[in-house]
Amino acid sequence: MNGRKPTPTAIRVLEGNRGHRPIPQHEPRPRAIVPRCPDWLSPTAKRHWRLLVAEFAYIPGLLTALDGGVLAGLCESFAQWREATEFLHKHGPVYREGPRLRPTPHVKLARDAFAAYLRCCSEVGATPASRTRIATTDAGAEWDEAGLDVV
Repeated sequence: MNGRKPTPTAIRVLEGNRGHRPIPQHEPRPRAIVPRCPDWLSPTAKRHWRLLVAEFAYIPGLLTALDGGVLAGLCESFAQWREATEFLHKHGPVYREGPRLRPTPHVKLARDAFAAYLRCCSEVGATPASRTRIATTDAGAEWDEAGLDVV
């Protein structure tokens, strides 16, 4: 699909439906509960999970039971980026191969992991730019009336 991604209904409601377009009535509405942290995440990713979930809890209805995969990918990408970056700090970004200097593979690992991290962050509203589109108001009451369990 080309063009802009549609804004999730939960975010449109939190923003106060600025476009005044009708809110979809037959859209699937997963339970608004915080997903469980997967056991298989690395220790660094688990720490990042706890940090994010604690912050996302202040945005009613943002996280649902279906968001665990994106959140796990976000946290694991963060852990991979951090590990690669720590390696670069310790060993440097280049190594010598004969008379030539070559970039260490950790440079690409860090770059790719951070790019994946940013993509996941923008999906869940965890970047400064994506947060500008979310306004926390009592607009979540509309979803409460629809029978949603708002965190």
